[in-house]
Amino acid sequence: HKDGHAGAAYLNSLVTAPEPLRQFYSTMLADPAADRALVWVLRLLVAKYMSSNASMDINGLSLEITVHALHDMDLPTYIAAEVLCDKQEAETLAQVVLPRALGATVLLVQLDRNEGSLQRVRFPEDIAGRPDVVLLFRPGHYDLLYDHTSRDSTRAAELQYDLIATCEKPPECPICLNALSPADNPVRLPCDHSYCTDCLHGVVTNQLKQGCGDVVCMVCQARIPEDLHAALAVAAGDTGAPREGLAVEVAM
Repeated sequence: HKDGHAGAAYLNSLVTAPEPLRQFYSTMLADPAADRALVWVLRLLVAKYMSSNASMDINGLSLEITVHALHDMDLPTYIAAEVLCDKQEAETLAQVVLPRALGATVLLVQLDRNEGSLQRVRFPEDIAGRPDVVLLFRPGHYDLLYDHTSRDSTRAAELQYDLIATCEKPPECPICLNALSPADNPVRLPCDHSYCTDCLHGVVTNQLKQGCGDVVCMVCQARIPEDLHAALAVAAGDTGAPREGLAVEVAM
């Protein structure tokens, strides 16, 4: 598959770069193209493994028979439709096959609202011992879990690569959507949401003109204290003239 081979070449260029681990790690976090490339490589790996191991055991049945029973299609059709398909969620069988293809063990811990003990599923099921990866599954996404033996080294890597700064999205004004920087003198409300001074002044002015009661944050509807109203007017250079522009229009 052309996209998959291009992805493999792209990832290889990262791995062979100077300081390969740091380069690969930081690029995967910041570059959506690298993330897509890695997904395609993993899809290709699963497709190749499935094609070469059609008789592998899946809960007492061969992979080929399991695919037909679950999806009513033959294995090549399933691979084309479910595995080598961009933006198609690869579930069930792909989750079972990928750890085998990587030679890794994965422990999936499911967290939901059901009472009782946590549900744990191993992939592959027949390999005992400490898993290589532990995933906490919550509806909508997965979180990586680290045991005490890898916790300290993982934390050290996060600090070394400045993971928080790399992954954290720069704060932006919820009105104009521009990134906020100290040079812009952003205003942080008691509810912890931040705005451009001009945009927040526009929000306050507009709500006061409408006479709807308390002036509130546009994000969470928390009340904006009255002592901030006058301070915003001074900071925005308002001399009493009606304010016009994008901030007021958006706030409406």
